[in-house]
Amino acid sequence: MRPQVFSKDPLSITIIASCVIGCALLALTPTNTLAEFFADPDRVQNLGRIPPATLAGALHLRVVAVVGACVWILGGIALHRMLLKMPESQRLSAFTRPAWLCILAAIMLGALLRMLHARESLWYDEISALVSFIRNGTGPILGNWFVPTNHVPQSLLSWWSVQAFGGISEWSLRFPMIAVGTLGIWFAALLGRELATPRAGVLCAFAMALCPIAVLEGAEARGYAIVITMSTAVCWCAARLAHTPTMRSALALALFGALATWAHPIASFLLIGIGAIALVRCFNRDVRAQNIVTLLACVLAAVTSAVLLAPLSGDFLATRADYARTHEGQLSIVSAEGLAFLRGIGGDWFDPYFLLTAFVLVLACTVASRARHMLLAVAIGVLLAIAASTCLETWIYARFLLFVVPATVLCIGVGADSILALTRGARRTIALALLCLLALAWIMRPLALPPKQPIRDAVARVAESAKQSKPTIIAIGLPDDAVGYYALASSIPSRASGVFGVDFARIIASNPAHHAVDGATDDATYAIVLYPDRIDATARATLTAQFERIDRLQGWADWGAGDVEVWRQIR
Repeated sequence: MRPQVFSKDPLSITIIASCVIGCALLALTPTNTLAEFFADPDRVQNLGRIPPATLAGALHLRVVAVVGACVWILGGIALHRMLLKMPESQRLSAFTRPAWLCILAAIMLGALLRMLHARESLWYDEISALVSFIRNGTGPILGNWFVPTNHVPQSLLSWWSVQAFGGISEWSLRFPMIAVGTLGIWFAALLGRELATPRAGVLCAFAMALCPIAVLEGAEARGYAIVITMSTAVCWCAARLAHTPTMRSALALALFGALATWAHPIASFLLIGIGAIALVRCFNRDVRAQNIVTLLACVLAAVTSAVLLAPLSGDFLATRADYARTHEGQLSIVSAEGLAFLRGIGGDWFDPYFLLTAFVLVLACTVASRARHMLLAVAIGVLLAIAASTCLETWIYARFLLFVVPATVLCIGVGADSILALTRGARRTIALALLCLLALAWIMRPLALPPKQPIRDAVARVAESAKQSKPTIIAIGLPDDAVGYYALASSIPSRASGVFGVDFARIIASNPAHHAVDGATDDATYAIVLYPDRIDATARATLTAQFERIDRLQGWADWGAGDVEVWRQIR
């Protein structure tokens, strides 16, 4: 089958035309009109005008949109001409009916595991994104990034989900990411089939369905499920371009890559890794044309990403100093985050499954497989991301590097397929038993974890302890009052006390209830403490002197820093 040309591929024509027209319309829209659409109502109210950062983002968008329109026109023409010169593409082995049923079972199991975790309390980042961005609607989501908790495509999907479900809840906020995370299982199956065999595709699907990292990130209202799923789709499209280049595969790589980068800019390093491999392979005449197509698709992805991220550029430039590492204790690849990343290479942040992945990686690289080029591209992306973070002296989290998950899934799927292909009889039975044990361990690991950060449970503990009194909560944590979200839902007054409680002692000293005589008031003052091991020294001294701790609820956020403490003032 020869690659489709424009005249026979209306979908490709529609995609390119939509991107060109969209960029052109953005470029022609007045800056003030765009800024008014992006303006956050809370910021406008505080300043009395549209923030300069929002105006700057709107202006940058118009400039980048001009470039985007030109690149999409030229890129579409170049792709069309390159693909016309290529030989007929090869057909892949199709999934059999049993394979389809297995993939469907993997999708259903993966969705169930993600839904089980969606019932937990929202944690700080989810609540911060909700109160700072999601609740204000589409425009403010697209154009504001004054705190880095806004993962734009996730915030948009969560906003639309809230409207569809008719209210804010853990389920309505998280449902889009459950759906996106489940979609990643299908892309994993396609990736495994593309780079190995249909059986490897089935095994990759189960690996993605059960991978603890993919399960946990697919069950929270953050953008990392989009990064994992879109990165898997990018790897699949890149593999298809190397094997069966078509216009649709090239455009899909561009769009999926842009979505991954939009969800988190560091995902762009995956595209850089794929582009680097393609550039090197251009020196091979036999595969030069396919790799030029891949490079063109990566360029389209980069330009589209720039257009999508341009409205945020004003805020990013205004707050860029906030992302610098100012002391050695801040997060870097040589901190606990680095250890979590090494563990995460194996699919689980909490157990050393990277040893298993190292084994299947070696096995996958010793057999005839095109997976090696893809694994190398992902490795290049990771190394460049780490190098950039180190050179720019900015902090980095292990979850920023989640575009490595497709490589983990691919290693496990292709490696397991190789094991099954090389074993017979009793040995194959033993191999299957070991794979089932791994699957069971992966299923149990997320189920055994406590909530990521049990803020809802802490507020419920206050309500239980207060009984007939009228409780008031003072929250100690990060800038956004995450505790206040659940306190408001429980009709309990709440007040924030600054970053890690810098204002806590002053608030307590000015609290009239603190001076009340025993029995003279029904009021009760409680403190709910997030990240209790990091709070201000004065706040800790005030807590110790005037409060008693009534509970410490376990949470796994930030590798054990997600515990939440509940304190009650001593009368």
